[in-house]
Amino acid sequence: LVLLISMIPIFNIFAEVISVIDGYHQVINVGGENDTNTIGEKDGVKVSKTISETDIENYFDITLKVNTTSNINEILKDQDLAIVIVMDISNTMAEGKVGNVTRYEAAMAAGTDFINKFAEYSKGTTASRQIGYVSFNTNSQQIFALQDCKTAAKAETLVNTMKTKTGDIINKDGYAASHNRFTNIESGLKRAKNMLNGTTIKNKYIIFLSDGFPTTYIDKDETYKGYDPYMSEKDKLPTSSSTGNFYNEIHKLPCKHGTDYSDRAAIKAREMATSIKDSGIKIFSVGTGLDQQKTITYYMDEDKKRINKTGDDKFATVDVDADISDYEIGNSIQSYKDWLKNSIGSGYYYDTTSTAQLKAAYQAIFEQVKEMSKESAEAVWVVEDPMGTDESVKNIEFLGLYDDLNSKNSLHDSLNSNLENQSDTASFGNNKISWDLKKSTYKTVTEGNKTHYIYEVKYRIRLQNELDSFSLNKIYETNGTTTLTYVIRTDSILSENKYINFPIPKVIGYLGELTFTKKSSYDNTDLSGVKFELIHDENCKCHQEKKYATINKFEAISNEQGTVTFTNIPSGHTYKLKEIETQKYYILSNQIYDITISYGNTSGIPLTNIITNDIKKSTLEIRKVIEGNKENAPTFKFSIELWFKGNPLTGEFNYKINNGETKVINIGTDIIELNNNDSMIIYDLPVGTTYKIEEILTDGYEVQYELNSNNREDGNIVSCNQENSCRIEEGNVNKVKFINITGFILPATGSSGTLILSIIGLLLLIIPVIYIGYMFYKNEKEAKLTSNI
Repeated sequence: LVLLISMIPIFNIFAEVISVIDGYHQVINVGGENDTNTIGEKDGVKVSKTISETDIENYFDITLKVNTTSNINEILKDQDLAIVIVMDISNTMAEGKVGNVTRYEAAMAAGTDFINKFAEYSKGTTASRQIGYVSFNTNSQQIFALQDCKTAAKAETLVNTMKTKTGDIINKDGYAASHNRFTNIESGLKRAKNMLNGTTIKNKYIIFLSDGFPTTYIDKDETYKGYDPYMSEKDKLPTSSSTGNFYNEIHKLPCKHGTDYSDRAAIKAREMATSIKDSGIKIFSVGTGLDQQKTITYYMDEDKKRINKTGDDKFATVDVDADISDYEIGNSIQSYKDWLKNSIGSGYYYDTTSTAQLKAAYQAIFEQVKEMSKESAEAVWVVEDPMGTDESVKNIEFLGLYDDLNSKNSLHDSLNSNLENQSDTASFGNNKISWDLKKSTYKTVTEGNKTHYIYEVKYRIRLQNELDSFSLNKIYETNGTTTLTYVIRTDSILSENKYINFPIPKVIGYLGELTFTKKSSYDNTDLSGVKFELIHDENCKCHQEKKYATINKFEAISNEQGTVTFTNIPSGHTYKLKEIETQKYYILSNQIYDITISYGNTSGIPLTNIITNDIKKSTLEIRKVIEGNKENAPTFKFSIELWFKGNPLTGEFNYKINNGETKVINIGTDIIELNNNDSMIIYDLPVGTTYKIEEILTDGYEVQYELNSNNREDGNIVSCNQENSCRIEEGNVNKVKFINITGFILPATGSSGTLILSIIGLLLLIIPVIYIGYMFYKNEKEAKLTSNI
């Protein structure tokens, strides 16, 4: 087995393209550090990610570090909150009732409870806790601006402001007939949005309360003022719908005395709510007394009745387009509630029919806001480190997080700082590491007058070069974009979420190749059709790791030139090379070779570069016997010729005659001499050898032979140069017997020749008898004649 194994590391093949860092085998980029000061953020935050190679190829240790001058626990002691209550004060809120009180009075009571609880929750905290209040009818009004509310006294002041200002609006004489009595949801939401946009607080919420349908929307020329839905007599009444013209295209009538529903207003409200939610503000919707609300169908039917009346008093109350296929809010009270929940709200809706229910809704929202604030805090000072998620890192496998023992035998899928020997809280799931610095242990270092809080976590990964997707000439990033989400506090104000990315280490991997030529140890010829398998060694060093490669066995067959080639062998592993099939006349080798592929280099074959197959060998027995007269029998002579694979086989071979001493015969030149009953055995002939044996100087003898104890054949030559029938086979089955016969030779019994010979023999017996009788008769006759004379 002549090897043609390249001993050049594979990375040299593409060294012009990829350069490994000095001192490394696989690292292209070791990683490094990023500093917020270098990206324009003077936040005192540094992050680093570095990679190191291990004692096993394809296995790497990665260390994440965060260095900050902020005490995270102090920053996140309390969460900042900003909430704006947006309340409907249209006429139906003043007239409609829930229980024994008006909807407005119930809303005031619930709002009072909410503001008091907000102040109680915020008492004593250094966090910013701001609340604002907006009312809306045809327009919207800022009842009080967004401001801190952390004391009972401040809460009382705000409650009084809420009641006084909204009361002044809703209790005005003639409010029921006023053009300000309509419902402009868009304006109320827009004012709340602008109030929240003016604060740096990151946790922002709107509580939206209404009891009816949207009926108007913002005048395009005004910030918060709504269009007047009335199309008065003195105005030229519109003949088609357009912005600001409230017109029912279905009935072809203007909304002469205002609207009970405006589809355009609903659409504008939904668009405003969407923009608010897209900015990260969450909206909680509360409906009160909506089961008393009439449906759009009811209002449309009323319009039909008016159309049938005579006179000038013809008008519609529903502002819709002619080509409408469905109303924005649907056509049932339940569909409107769903619209408030999802189109206005962030998936939150509370339906109320009493003061108690309204208070309970506000309480539930308050608890939800606290929980969301907690979740918001959980999301900061967390490192997200994804891997295996895209093309560049899909061949990277996470092995485990190191605990404090820093041993590869103590790798974990998750760490919890509450457990022994685990100073960090981190976990791996959904193809990413989440490292929570808030719940991890840190070390402190003082530099000048600043204290640095240093966090560190370490984990192990593996490059999966055994996968079909692995590419030899590709640089692999060890992870996706790794990001620290953090916040800082300045002047008691918590910042919006900030982000800084870690550098990304990069590595390469290798594949090995094993090429050799299979040869015969007998004649040094190339052997084709010999099959080998290469199997991942069960004692490969990688099996000591928590996770390791599953490598399917490789198979290869020698070609006509005897060449065997294994390609794309994952480097970094040991293998067992074994011959599993060989040519017919060769002995299957039981030799197993330990093959090592290390950084693309292949080793494990003998330095001679030759591994051979031994051929199977057998014996040839030549026996001589005489039938008939054995007296004075001569010594018989034979010539022998051998062929192997069609080529003459010559040289010296051991032989014995009649179990005598071992001698040497030179095939092709020496003459064999055998006497009667001599048996000669020639040893160590390759299985598959063909032969020609000729008895020479056979005068005076009829010669026959038997091949492997089969029937006799006439002749003094056994020739099977290309005949399988007399090829040397494995075992003691190769026998040639020469029989020399003196005198007549009877054919085998039962043949027609036997009958003929029998007749001839009988005639030979009868003729002498007849002759003797005749002579006796003649002599007797002559005697009588003589006596007569």
